[in-house]
Amino acid sequence: MQRYGRRCHCSNNGQHFQTEYIKRTSAMKKGLKLIVVLLAAALTTGCSGPKYVNDGSNVYHSYWTFSFGTVRHELPDVDASSFRKVNSWLGRDKNHVYYEDKLVEGADPATLKAKKKPLCADSKDYYYKGEALHVADMGTFQVLRMDDSHLWAKDRQNVYFDNMTISGADVGTFQVIKPYEAKDRMHVYYFGKPLDGADPSTYTIMDGGYAKDNRHVWYYGKLVEGADAATFRAVGSDGSGMDKNARYKGCSKI
Repeated sequence: MQRYGRRCHCSNNGQHFQTEYIKRTSAMKKGLKLIVVLLAAALTTGCSGPKYVNDGSNVYHSYWTFSFGTVRHELPDVDASSFRKVNSWLGRDKNHVYYEDKLVEGADPATLKAKKKPLCADSKDYYYKGEALHVADMGTFQVLRMDDSHLWAKDRQNVYFDNMTISGADVGTFQVIKPYEAKDRMHVYYFGKPLDGADPSTYTIMDGGYAKDNRHVWYYGKLVEGADAATFRAVGSDGSGMDKNARYKGCSKI
């Protein structure tokens, strides 16, 4: 089982891509009001949302962008004569299911049902962003948390993160902490993988990307080597921290 929690040796090369993802997500949220204003302006000028366009020979998934205007992507191996849209992001023909312009491998068009975007299902499986989850028990499947970035879900046998089954997770005690963190009675999970050495009973999330248990401190899933967990605290929300012995920036002493 692959685990997180490698020792942290920060350098000028930057943090792990997941650290950058979280930071970028935060920045995007701060700009949400501007985006809403721009989208409203676009809608008032007649710009349409995503949709399927069928010209009788080919089918396209079409959407509008500020940078390029209308963009169209052709659906692969589509039967235009039998194609029907389910909604703006899901369609089917007599043979296939499509998530936007992506062919959903193995999905059954006859039993297809749209869930909340980007989730759909047929009689035998669930699909997240067009990829099969390989659900063990359809009857007990439930979404724990989902957005456009990540999915946490479970059935009576397994726990799922995005399109990955979390091996060994305890279904009965599993709970989501943040969009990219969760825990059960045995482990803490960071992006769906066990955080090495973390104690779920004492694990606490702090500001600025830090988290700790009774023995360790982590910065975006990386061990802050030498930090004193008992006295460590985050200082602000910019990735600064301190304990009784030192100050830290990210996972480096300063």
